[in-house]
Amino acid sequence: MSNERLNSMHRDDKDSEYKESTEPMPKEEHRPRRPLIEVIHHDEDVIVLAKPPSLWLDVAAGEATSVTEQLIKQGLLADGPDPMFVYPLDPPVSGILILAKSEVAARNLADQVKAVGIQLTALAIVRGPVMKNEGTIDFKLTDLAAGPKGKMKVDAIRGHDAVTTWTVRDQFVGFALLECRTQPVMPHQFRVHLEAAGIPLAVDPLYSGATKLLLSSFKAGYQRSHRRPERPLIDRVSLHVASVEFRHPQSGEACRYESVLPKDFKATLHQLERFGRMPK
Repeated sequence: MSNERLNSMHRDDKDSEYKESTEPMPKEEHRPRRPLIEVIHHDEDVIVLAKPPSLWLDVAAGEATSVTEQLIKQGLLADGPDPMFVYPLDPPVSGILILAKSEVAARNLADQVKAVGIQLTALAIVRGPVMKNEGTIDFKLTDLAAGPKGKMKVDAIRGHDAVTTWTVRDQFVGFALLECRTQPVMPHQFRVHLEAAGIPLAVDPLYSGATKLLLSSFKAGYQRSHRRPERPLIDRVSLHVASVEFRHPQSGEACRYESVLPKDFKATLHQLERFGRMPK
């Protein structure tokens, strides 16, 4: 975001009057924020990176860059055929992502997905309270025939096997932090499974969540400002893919990579820790 430029003012010491400069003010540029990826590992076969929220994989939203464009700019990816992402992460979801750099690596990692050899661990802020400390969700999933593109649904007859296990990491007033693990990797699996289990993500309007999480929703005695609207703590899907485990497609070595929490997710947990506890 460009710095605000002000017209320079010149003071006339003789008559103590301020006069505007006659020099033309430079044209202000308006550019969208460009969240940057963090490359955690790269070699001839794979790239492992941490994707921030609000970033597309290979299609830029407006003028913002995509994951692919940033990798090309960094010289880690050739500007050619579409990159081969091992599993998708929607723009609102942050976290670990694997990209195969060759067809051989892509086939190997795709086989690992089918053989339940790739495991994702995610942190999810959900609506609470959660009555158990852990659980397993094994509803079969399939694409929704009509409705938003990419949305999935539970279908016991035509659906594909999918299992998500979860453990409570923390409890707050009206919310909880879950650690979720999934095998195999399916698009939207965490989101649709948690909704079907009655513990939807706190922020996820596609799957029964809210559009944003506000401090006023859990802070007792919150005083609203009369001058400006309340800014949300988080206004994207409250899910972060924290780690991935797989075998390297060339060496067969067991690999595990982690990504740190992005600022919005971390800030939300910080405020829940401060103001979202049950009074003692």
